[in-house]
Amino acid sequence: DGVINGNHRCSLSGQDLNRQWPDPGPRLHPTISHLKLLLAELAAAERLALFCDLHGHSSRKGWFLYCCDSHVSMLPSILARRSPFFSLGSCTFKVAKGKQCTGRAVVKSEVGCDQSFTCEASMMGADLPDGSTVHFNTQHLRQMGAVLCDGIAEYLLPQQALAHM
Repeated sequence: DGVINGNHRCSLSGQDLNRQWPDPGPRLHPTISHLKLLLAELAAAERLALFCDLHGHSSRKGWFLYCCDSHVSMLPSILARRSPFFSLGSCTFKVAKGKQCTGRAVVKSEVGCDQSFTCEASMMGADLPDGSTVHFNTQHLRQMGAVLCDGIAEYLLPQQALAHM
């Protein structure tokens, strides 16, 4: 609700919603509160395969993933192979102490979804392998979204299923 009003990090209540995941209030943080309930229902029904929180990043270039641990390292490799804008070197594979209250960390620890990520896209664009720099526009962001979806499908689905899509 804050982004549509010009905020980058905060909701209209002035709070960083990505730090409210451990105990979201249904009145102050309704999107997080209801999403946690939905994710718990999906997990209980064994219908939650992956959680990916989408963010804009203000200092690192490119787009990259924050992963909870190293056993999920194939997804970043798949995305790096599919997009020149993806920065494998900017990916992290652990949850730092100050990030334990984020969506990806809480969904992994409380909901039990091991495939829990934060996908960050830089607000500054990307440095390309040829040394040039590109500032992301709407078309780039749409391409990255398509690559993310295709990469997740490659990561989660057996190759036989992909051959029939």
